[in-house]
Amino acid sequence: MHLPRGFWVPCLLGMLVAGCRPTMPAPMTAEGMDALARRYMALTRALALHDRSLIDHWLVPEPATEPRRPVAPLLAESSALLQEVDAIPAARPGSDDAWRLGYLQGQVRALHLQARRLAGASTTLAEEARDGLGVTLAAVRADDAAAHRAEIARHVPGEGPLAPRVAAWMARFRAPETLRQPFFRVALATCQSAAQPALGAAVAGPVDVTFVDGLPWDAHARRLDTGDTRIDVRAGPALSMTRVLRLACHEGAAGHQAQYAWRALRAQGATGWPELAFIPGFGPDLLLAEGGADAAVALAMPRARRLEVYRRLLGPMLPAGARPTDAELERLVAIEDALQALEPIIGEVAATYLDGTRGTEDALTRLREEALVADADDMLRFIEQRRARVLAYTLGRHHVLTTRAVSSLEALRPLFPPAPGR
Repeated sequence: MHLPRGFWVPCLLGMLVAGCRPTMPAPMTAEGMDALARRYMALTRALALHDRSLIDHWLVPEPATEPRRPVAPLLAESSALLQEVDAIPAARPGSDDAWRLGYLQGQVRALHLQARRLAGASTTLAEEARDGLGVTLAAVRADDAAAHRAEIARHVPGEGPLAPRVAAWMARFRAPETLRQPFFRVALATCQSAAQPALGAAVAGPVDVTFVDGLPWDAHARRLDTGDTRIDVRAGPALSMTRVLRLACHEGAAGHQAQYAWRALRAQGATGWPELAFIPGFGPDLLLAEGGADAAVALAMPRARRLEVYRRLLGPMLPAGARPTDAELERLVAIEDALQALEPIIGEVAATYLDGTRGTEDALTRLREEALVADADDMLRFIEQRRARVLAYTLGRHHVLTTRAVSSLEALRPLFPPAPGR
């Protein structure tokens, strides 16, 4: 161990009296952590006036808007805040302080990256993944991807290119527009029933579902001031059995509904943590929120349960001539799982496209033919607008289930803010 210069003289003088040990820095007080958290919150609000996507929504009444400030001084503030947060001594592993410090360090580092980009810095997707989300880009194994596509090809009828065959097959399981509200309600109740034994009161609140034209994403959940959850769903694409169950679990009970309830519990009150007052659209928080919601779908609805939900609940709701057979449903769940296994290709395409090593047509071709993305143009627009944030959706599930070793719904809870007074 290297000790600071000047340590040995006072040590030798005091050794005969009481021995000498190096002085360890004291952990930061709750008041000191609150002060840093308020600076993080104020800086995020200031930068969000330049990039609205930095704040998804507020869990408390939104503060009054302050005048817009130039990016340059905000970048300097983010650099200073990052240095201070990184210098805080580590807290006892497993404690609330350790969770909070890790959260602030990750979010402040990601916020500094956002400030750098707003100030004109050029960054690679690998750098944005590392500093913005806390993950490392990994190459997709071509053999594994080919095996997943072969699995899909075995189950999808027809000849010719695989992507249009998959699209045509999946279209068979869509509900007519007149059924979309009851269709979603049944899926939502099913997910809530599956998640409630593990997640308890966090998934018990009311949920309002609205179909919205022109929504820029597939669906979006927010926690209202009443504590209820509102889910907006893009009205354009027809609601298939696979899409409705995934969205209901991801946005609803097992996913964002529970996450926001845990977060609101810790954000409010006299001892609340200010940094949790809003839902950020960046940082490791985004990775865990989206990855955790996708992981919750897998944990709440494993293949056997999903098959049973399709067979007993959602399939019988389709018009008589469109109801799938048991054999078709068996093929459907196998295709679903294989398609999900291809999602990391999207991140690889994003990296090569945004870093300039792959052109637009090459990127679109690979999204269609290798990742089997249903709407490659829409996906590429999302990549252009959101850059590394697409990785929260393509790598987040793997990060939670594998890197963080989450194997049950109960094991999701420690990823999110601890309950006060536990």
